[in-house]
Order: sequence, then structure tokens, then C-alpha cells
Amino acid sequence: MSRRLSVATSLLLFLCFVLVHRVRLGNNFAEDGGSSLALFEYSDPNNGRQLQQSDPKTVAVKTDVPLPKGTVIGVINTPKCGTGTLTGTFIRSFKCGNEETSIFPAVTGRNCPMQNHVLRTHDWIAGGKMLRNFVSRHEQEKCMVVTAIRDPQTWLASLFFERKKGELCDGAKISSAADFVLMYRRWLLQTRQEIRTLASFVIPHLLKEFGAKSLTEEFMKMNANGGYSLLHHPKRKSLLSNYHDCDLLFLRMEDHDNWENILPSIIPGTSYSRGESRADLCPNVAEYYQAIKNLKLTALEKRTIMGDDRYLREYFSVYNF
Repeated sequence: MSRRLSVATSLLLFLCFVLVHRVRLGNNFAEDGGSSLALFEYSDPNNGRQLQQSDPKTVAVKTDVPLPKGTVIGVINTPKCGTGTLTGTFIRSFKCGNEETSIFPAVTGRNCPMQNHVLRTHDWIAGGKMLRNFVSRHEQEKCMVVTAIRDPQTWLASLFFERKKGELCDGAKISSAADFVLMYRRWLLQTRQEIRTLASFVIPHLLKEFGAKSLTEEFMKMNANGGYSLLHHPKRKSLLSNYHDCDLLFLRMEDHDNWENILPSIIPGTSYSRGESRADLCPNVAEYYQAIKNLKLTALEKRTIMGDDRYLREYFSVYNF
């Protein structure tokens, strides 16, 4: 009888220990601004259930908490997809220093109060290495990757003008809109390989890293959420990926009017700042620039640009381009 009581007593003490440990662990997570599985405390916007780290669904965040101390935001983005606007928004929102430093090959960054950091790059490999470096040096570092996609109709026009702005911005070398359009068409064919590389160097790799099934599925989430999707890394705490401690905020530039609501709802403390448009920067050629933004490319031109790149085919398809 005494032996049975001893066993029962030991079992009861063990259960008490487990319960106390779970309570303490839960308190530690709460003090850190959420669960150990996410940057902030996420919940499914459809039914409010708490999500596990492997759940691929788009999620939303509570907005009644400030930006956690020790947060690193990595704007890892395709050129001409709002990189400057997004980076500037975070720098101003978190009162980062004025000095921009090259802290890693192809990566620039700013140090901000509260041990926060803002990084910027067009290189997903270098960006991932830099994020891992930050997170590994600071155990409590939170990590959010921000990237955006843009309609190829306007993205190609913007990319063209960025490459040619030095010679075209003042409009002196342009005789007519037709001349400008011809220059654009020639550029598309001459730089098609560079276009493929730039278009597919960031987004498809990030989506794969964060467990997305396809760009098409992410667009469905964006349609439901007003222009964004949000993913946890599927291998959180794994050492096999430079992004394993991060979450991914995937934005759509056509919904930039909603960014002033989206950004602070996902990253507390963010105040969206709009960037200058190409028409503001180069008013003398605003009419010409609008002409190539509205230009309908031929099927042959589109096929020539896409080549056999599977991502570009899906990219053009989701935009009905």
C-alpha cells in the first residue's frame, strides 16, 4: 500500500513540475511580445485561431504592441518595386541614424534606437547571410523580411527609365513619344536576359524559403487581404536556412494605397511615407513615360522576354500581362 502511495505521490509531483514549467514558459513568451513561433502574436483573420509555425496561411498581427526591442527589418527586394519607399518608411518610422553603411557585400543598413536595424538589398543570398549574422549575434533579435511585386507593365517601364534616366530625364534627347517608344522596344529586346535575371532573383527564392506553394496562391491571399500575404518560415529554429528566424511580408505595389494600413498592422510603429513618382522626378518626360507604361507589348515581345523561365511565365500570368 505504502509503495502505491509513493508512486502516486511521485507522479503528482512530476505533474505539478510540468504545470509550473509550462506557466513560466508561457510568461516568458508573453514578455517577449508573442509566442516563440512568430515575430509578433499572429492570428488567422478568418477565425482568430493561433497559428503554428508550419501553417502557410496568411495571418494578421495585433497592433496594440510597440515594435519589439532588437528587431531587424530586411527590405530584400526586386529593383524598381518600391525598395526606396519601403526602406525610407522604416528608417523614418524608427528614427534610424542618418549614416548608411555598407555592412555586407550588396547590403546597406542603418542602426536605429532600441537596438533595431533596417537593411536593404536586391540580393536574397547576401541579405539572408546578413540577417542570420544579426540574429545569431543577438539572441532576442526579431526578424522581418519585406519584399514587393509589381505589374510587369509598369515594372518594365520603370526599369527602362531607371537605366536611362541620366540621358532621358531632361527630355532633351527625345524628339517625340514615338521615338521614346521605339527606344523602349529596342531596350526590351537587347536586355531581355538581364530582365529575366532581375525579375527572378529575389521573389521565387524567398517564396521557396518560406514554404509558399506558388506565386498564384500568394496572389489569392493578397486578393483576400487587400494586397499582402504573410508567411512564417516553415523550419523555424532550423540551422539549415539563413532565414529560419524570420517572417516574410509580401506586398503588391498596385495596392500601395493600403500600405499605410497594412504596414503598421504587421510591423507596429510603422508610419508609411510615400516616395516621389517618376513624373515628379522627371516632369519634362512625364508624358513620354506614361506612353511606355501604357504600351501593349506584342505576344512575340513577351515570349522573347520570358524565354523558358518558369517563374516569369507565372509572373506574367497572374497579372494577365
